[in-house]
Amino acid sequence: MTIGKRIQQLRQANGISTTGLAAMLDRTESAVRMWESDKAYPTVQTLITLSDMFHVSTDYLLKGDVGTHQNDGLSAICLMQIYCRLKALSAEFGIMQKRHTDENIAAMNGFKDTICATLGDDIRLI
Repeated sequence: MTIGKRIQQLRQANGISTTGLAAMLDRTESAVRMWESDKAYPTVQTLITLSDMFHVSTDYLLKGDVGTHQNDGLSAICLMQIYCRLKALSAEFGIMQKRHTDENIAAMNGFKDTICATLGDDIRLI
């Protein structure tokens, strides 16, 4: 099986559309389709992100090594991507803390605290 077919298989097994995967990786749907049809290959950084996202090793993505699956819950990279996307959406739509209800502020702070606890001080660099 090729790299592209492994990406496609993992995407489908996780119920993610090509559009959804493209959005998660900040790539175009066309790029994802090119990978899956083996007409192009993702960058090394994208392979690392995919391996974290799908809880498999980069060896599995590249070579199909069966004994290299990982399963350790949400990865730090996935949490970082979620946090960055929420932060970007907040800025894009002009959402400022003063416009939030107390309930929304508490929910956002709780989410931020969970991510910060998981990632440590690295998240504060964003």
